[in-house]
Amino acid sequence: MELDDFRKFWNQSEMRDASLLKERELLSKLDSYEKSGRSIRKAFLWEMLTIAVIYLGFIFVVIFLREGVESYMYKLVVVTLLGGLPVCYRLYKSQRWINNLDYSQDIKSNLEAFLVYYKTTLRLYQWCSYGTIGLLLILFFTDQAFLELDAALKAAIVIYMILFMLLTGPYIKKVYGNRVGSIEAFLKG
Repeated sequence: MELDDFRKFWNQSEMRDASLLKERELLSKLDSYEKSGRSIRKAFLWEMLTIAVIYLGFIFVVIFLREGVESYMYKLVVVTLLGGLPVCYRLYKSQRWINNLDYSQDIKSNLEAFLVYYKTTLRLYQWCSYGTIGLLLILFFTDQAFLELDAALKAAIVIYMILFMLLTGPYIKKVYGNRVGSIEAFLKG
């Protein structure tokens, strides 16, 4: 009789240890997922702060230089603002979604839906950046003030914009895309 009780207790203990181990693994994955949500928010806030400082700087330049600001500079600011608004809105919604996820609901389906939305947002970010740069190059070469610039300065601006376009994909992947991997790992586990 005592041997049977001991076996029963031993089996219950093993099951308890296994469930405790699974719970610890789940908590570890959940912690990794929460870190991804915080890092998305942090990256978004830093990017928005940088953009705000740049636009405030341009406003100060316009206030102090007035006639010294060329027309292509206004085009640059307006086109980048309009090209960036849809991306900023979707990134804002993404970081709000991931940081306000309801754990009492079905986490897996919510995260899968979030990943589809987030990956679409990152593709939109990349293609809006490409479109904005392409449109700016077209607008610059149809602007008389830009055409009157020195050839070396025009070449430097074009090279800078092409370089910016080439680095956009890796930038998005590093700042926002790496978070996708930890969320996908959470879903697989």
